[in-house]
Amino acid sequence: YGSGNTIPGDCDCLDWPRMMRLGLKSRWQGLRYGVDFKSVEKGFVTISGIQSPEQRDEGQLWGEYNLGPFNLRGSIAESWEELLDANRHRLTTAATTAVQLNRSVWSGTLLSSYGLVEQGPDLNQETTVFSNRLAGLYRPFSVLSLGPSIGIKHEWDTATGYRTESPTTEFAIIYTPVQDKFRLTGGTSFTRTLNRYALTDVMTIGTRAIMDWKIGNFLGRDDMLSFNVNYNRQRDLIATGNSSDHLSGILQLKITGF
Repeated sequence: YGSGNTIPGDCDCLDWPRMMRLGLKSRWQGLRYGVDFKSVEKGFVTISGIQSPEQRDEGQLWGEYNLGPFNLRGSIAESWEELLDANRHRLTTAATTAVQLNRSVWSGTLLSSYGLVEQGPDLNQETTVFSNRLAGLYRPFSVLSLGPSIGIKHEWDTATGYRTESPTTEFAIIYTPVQDKFRLTGGTSFTRTLNRYALTDVMTIGTRAIMDWKIGNFLGRDDMLSFNVNYNRQRDLIATGNSSDHLSGILQLKITGF
């Protein structure tokens, strides 16, 4: 359950927006595979502070295989969103592949995704989405890790012909002064969404700070206390009235190993 200040007045928590997740996974020799299902109601707030704008159901079939230093992963997913404000639906089908290379002091991941987004009264309006992302992790010292990443997403509306591009860059620093006990993570990201017709030009800058403290045997066997602060600054360079700032903080207790 999660309250996102979308329901006026006092109410019982059973009336709050809910999220449900189900998953099955198994292993056969070096292959791991599974299926996931998630249903999110409008207004639900995740532990990262992001509020769900619409009702959303999604399912995913995935598999991954380990080849020594390489790890290969593929998935096929489908999601269904009910756009209440526009009185229509949105159906998204996507296929994703990822290749990860692990070394002693560094690792890298290349991820590619191709999807089709159908929306409208009869789902006859289609958008093609193609994205690529390259992420790395470098450990110059045992207590310090650096994680840069770059990516770009292309969207093409087949009905209007409009093309939108969203380049993204991120950088994270992970500091672990006490191994397996205490960890500090800081990061920043920059995303710009624009198209060649100057109909969209949105710039988003995000920063985050995370503190993880492994407190051990508290309620479970291997519990962790986590504090997360996120700040996002979004500026619409065309419709300035749509600009916004968002600050959130989450205190989370992770209980594992009963």
